[in-house]
Amino acid sequence: MQSIFSYLKSYVPSEGRDPKEDYLTQMFAWILTNIDEAARVYIGFLYEKVGEAGKDIEGLRISVSTQEVLKVSDGVGRIDLLIKVGEDDGFICEHKVFSDLSENQIQKYMDNADQLGNRTYYSVLVTYSSSQWIQDSDVAITWSDIYSLFEEKIVKSGLLNSNEVGAFIIREFMAYLHENDMGGYTNIRPDMMRSWFVAPSLEKSLERLFKELVNENWEDACPNLSKSEFGGYKPSYNGRRWGRLGIDFHANWMGVFAGVLLDPRDHGLYPTDESKGPDFCIFIDSDYAKNGEKQKIYENNVSLPFIVERKKSLRDNCGDYDYFPGLDSSPWRIIALRKPLLDVMRGAYDRKAQYEKLRQEIISGINLMIGKE
Repeated sequence: MQSIFSYLKSYVPSEGRDPKEDYLTQMFAWILTNIDEAARVYIGFLYEKVGEAGKDIEGLRISVSTQEVLKVSDGVGRIDLLIKVGEDDGFICEHKVFSDLSENQIQKYMDNADQLGNRTYYSVLVTYSSSQWIQDSDVAITWSDIYSLFEEKIVKSGLLNSNEVGAFIIREFMAYLHENDMGGYTNIRPDMMRSWFVAPSLEKSLERLFKELVNENWEDACPNLSKSEFGGYKPSYNGRRWGRLGIDFHANWMGVFAGVLLDPRDHGLYPTDESKGPDFCIFIDSDYAKNGEKQKIYENNVSLPFIVERKKSLRDNCGDYDYFPGLDSSPWRIIALRKPLLDVMRGAYDRKAQYEKLRQEIISGINLMIGKE
């Protein structure tokens, strides 16, 4: 397997062309070449666009190449991305960000596709904006469409949960698209406009509450926080990290966290109900690695009689929480409970009442998760 860095470096710069297009094509080609699940998701999507939804490509060899040269009527053309599927089909892909197509570019490629072998070829145009679809093609999509496809079919579905490296690469590719204004588009809704000026204050208010809550005597209310299985009782407010904001109750792994998951992407735990906003969550966290000393520690932690017993207990009764016996998308969370923050705070309209609602929820939630002796 060629290194992703070597693959990126191998593109041939085109004079007067934004190199962002070339880097993006090389990144995408590397993903399709080295992450088979992503390639099959994307190719299935292309078949759907040409009216062959559900076409069986299982077991077919997929070949991906970039900068394939074609002799065309007025010189030489260079195909951005060529995908060959099995022995019969192929996709000739032209990628654009901010540049324009040359005159009859797609048609010239299709007219000379026989140089690439005897197959049925489909033309694919991928652009920054649909306003760039000025030439006919069999498939016309935007980079945002690819972002949304990967988000739905790979990230949210957990397709790569067993492939940690592949999942990381996909997330980084999507982050690159997002950073360059090619991420998924969210339709503007009235509630988004109404809440624009008040939403940032939610995080600030939660921050103030948790900074005060951390000083409560949690050991008295939740005695199992002092169990030897945990990594040293020492409640701390660490600010927002890993998308979450709240209290870490232990200085070392393994430990308990209680708070609000404001950004679900790191944990891969998406809201119970988006219309209710973020979730209040409780986690038991463990250090994790796929090999080495951390792997041994992790395997020991998840097999501890205390953890096994707590998982069994929560399977039988998790109250009004959603219970997860670990998160495949974030193995560091070996037990998780969640419910909408809106449900926790219902009926509490001032600071004192909201403080008390959170305090009581943390106590009851932690005692539900780890027991109370």
